[in-house]
Amino acid sequence: MKIKILSIIIISLLILSCETLEGMFDSLNNNTSQRQTDDSTRQITATSPLVNIPESINANTFEWRVFLLTNVERENRGIPPLQWSNLLGAAARAHTEDMVRNNFLSHTGSDRSNLGQRITRAGFTWREAAENIAEGQRTPEEVINSWMNSPGHRANILNPTLTHIGVGFISNKWTQKFSTPR
Repeated sequence: MKIKILSIIIISLLILSCETLEGMFDSLNNNTSQRQTDDSTRQITATSPLVNIPESINANTFEWRVFLLTNVERENRGIPPLQWSNLLGAAARAHTEDMVRNNFLSHTGSDRSNLGQRITRAGFTWREAAENIAEGQRTPEEVINSWMNSPGHRANILNPTLTHIGVGFISNKWTQKFSTPR
């Protein structure tokens, strides 16, 4: 209960802090955001606030907000929050950079690497791993909504056996790397 209340307070403070970042990132890519229009679509209604990222965290604002929103989804269902991993963040960002540089969207890297190989290359020793990717969403809320409306992506976000996360965001391409250390 204390964690949930603390999460609500933190998210509320973040929302109140600033609402200007979304417009800065709109010009990064002209891709149209993907939206579902049927009545079953869930929506996260938060605006795009600036957030304070701890100095020990290597993430941009959008990556950190995806991390926070992912944990809100988990905590709302009684699932323990994920811990940020700079190593998984580096692996997620590298895969996102690869997809942007080579103009593709795939769980297989341009060097034919798979999720496990990329996590290992980044220095994370793991026993379980999962990955979500997306393209076209312009905000953390949009990408979380897309993933939560997709059964496979939702299962990764809500998997209680996964304990760590890293996120990559570049030019409206997104990667989440989930893992549990060995």
